[in-house]
Amino acid sequence: IFFVSFGIVAVIIGQVPEQLGVNLTQIDWSTDSGVTVTTDAGYKVVFGDSANMQYKLAVWQGVENEFGRDRMAGHVLDLRFGERPSFQ
Repeated sequence: IFFVSFGIVAVIIGQVPEQLGVNLTQIDWSTDSGVTVTTDAGYKVVFGDSANMQYKLAVWQGVENEFGRDRMAGHVLDLRFGERPSFQ
């Protein structure tokens, strides 16, 4: 589990700030939801595992473009379920 989590964290740290222009303030892992990040814009993104990371990053960027970073504050974007992302 550690190695899987470490791999996804490395990808997230290496790509999110550059690709999305958002800073991460916290990275958490749990057995229930996998990896979750908190942004400096005040919202969370649940990645789960490292599967389809480029797709997940593209969906994240699309949601941010649609709603706007400011309107995402206080919400959770869940990217664990492939083509069925959830924004709560």
